[in-house]
Amino acid sequence: RTATLLLAIAPQARTGFVSVLLYQWECNIRSSAVIGFVGAGGIGQALGIALRLFQYQELATLLIAVLFLILGVDRVSRILRRRLGAAAR
Repeated sequence: RTATLLLAIAPQARTGFVSVLLYQWECNIRSSAVIGFVGAGGIGQALGIALRLFQYQELATLLIAVLFLILGVDRVSRILRRRLGAAAR
């Protein structure tokens, strides 16, 4: 059973598992800004404070930081999917 799991099932399930894991990671990164915006803290809270205090330069900087973070996570995810043979979006 162990040999079957390690040599047959795991290699076939690896790509699907990695794909779902990376997708969930991307979703968590995106939703963390939204959840922080409504009061959970982090960069989302900093966005809300800058918006309420009319600090538009700081707000723009934070939005650009969030954008680069999301783009970076997406790029890393795409690279890992290609390396592991998972289907690209």
